[in-house]
Amino acid sequence: MKSYLTLCFLTVFVFSFSQNIDIKNYGAKGDGVSDDTNAFTKAVNDINMKYGKQKRHVNLFIPSGTYIISKPIILNKFISITGEFINSTIIKVKNPNSEAIILERNGDEHIIDGYNYIKSLTLLGPNCDDKNVFDPKPQYANSTKSTGIKIFGLRTRVEDIQIEGFANNGIEILSAYYTFITNCFIRNNGIGVLLDKESTSVYLTKSEMRYNSIGIYITGRSFANFINNNMIENNLAGYLNVDKTSQLSNLKSTGRGVVIDQASNNMINNNYFERHYVSVSVSNSYNNVINNNFFAVNGDGDTANKDKSQTLYQLVGSTSNNIFEKNVTVSSRPTKVIVSDDADLSRNTIDMDPDSNRALKNELMKNRNSSFKAPKIIDQK
Repeated sequence: MKSYLTLCFLTVFVFSFSQNIDIKNYGAKGDGVSDDTNAFTKAVNDINMKYGKQKRHVNLFIPSGTYIISKPIILNKFISITGEFINSTIIKVKNPNSEAIILERNGDEHIIDGYNYIKSLTLLGPNCDDKNVFDPKPQYANSTKSTGIKIFGLRTRVEDIQIEGFANNGIEILSAYYTFITNCFIRNNGIGVLLDKESTSVYLTKSEMRYNSIGIYITGRSFANFINNNMIENNLAGYLNVDKTSQLSNLKSTGRGVVIDQASNNMINNNYFERHYVSVSVSNSYNNVINNNFFAVNGDGDTANKDKSQTLYQLVGSTSNNIFEKNVTVSSRPTKVIVSDDADLSRNTIDMDPDSNRALKNELMKNRNSSFKAPKIIDQK
C-alpha cells in the first residue's frame, strides 16, 4: 500500500510540473510543402501564456513529418522541444539567413530547476541539398544568422540531433554554461560547433562533425569545456576560404578540425581526427590539454585540395602551458607541426612516441635562428 501511494505521488508530481503539447494541435501540417512557421509561433505563445507564470516545464512534441519554417522557433527557459525520431521528424529552414531554434538567455540559476531539451530531430538549413560540399559558397557572407541551434542560456541538453546545411554554424553557444551535446551528427555547415563569449561547462561527446568548414571553434575566452569521444573528420566544406599561405595563419579558414582561439583550460581528448589541413590550432590561448586522440594523418595532399598537406598541430601567438600528449598518429611521414617563428612557445609541451618526438624536434629546428623558442618536446629514452 505504501509503495502504491508513493507511485501515485510521484506520478502526480511529474505531471504537475510538466506538460506534453503536440504541434499538430496548432495546425502544423508537416507535409514538407506548407509553411508551418505560424503554428510554431502560436504554440510557443500559447505555452508562454498558459504555463510561463507557473514556471512549469513544457515539452513541445513534433510528430514525424517535414516542417517548413521561415523564422526561428524561439524557446524560453521552460520549453523543450522533441521529435518522434531523428530523420523522421524534420524541421527545414527555407530562409537563407535564419536560425532554426533559439534558446533565449536564462542566466538566473535561482529559477532554473531543470534542463531545456532539444531531442530526436533533424534540422535542415538552406544548403542541405548541396551535394558539392567542397565547392566555394559565396553566399556565406550574407548568411550570418544561418544557424541550426543558437544557445544563450544555461542548462541545455541537445541529444540525438542531425544538423546540416547552415552556412554559419550548426550549433552556436554564446555566454552559456552547463550545455550537454550528445549523439549528434553535425555536417555540411560553416562551423560545426561554435563556443564563444565566455561559454563554459560544455560537454560535447559521442558526436560526429563531418564536412563542415571547421569542426569545432572555441573562442571568446571560453573555458573549462570538454570535447571527448567524437568523430571529427573531413571538415573541408566551402563556406570559408582556403588559406593558401605556408603558415596557414587565417584561423577562420576551411579545413580545420578544432580551433582554440583566445580560450583556456579546455580538454580535447579521446577523439578521432582525419583529413584536415590542420587538425588542432591553438592561438593566443593557455592551459589547454589535447591528449589521447587518434590522428589518421596520411600522405601529403590526402585532402580534398591535393596541393595541401595535413598539419597535426598549429601553435600561434602568445600561447603557453598547452599540453599535447599521448596522442597517436598513423602517418607515412614525420609529424607536421606549424609554429610561429616570432613567438616564445617554450612553455608548451608536446609528447608523443619516442620516434615521433625525435622526428618532430629535428623538423622544428630546421632553418631556425638561435633566438627561436620551440615548444618543449619530451626527450624519451
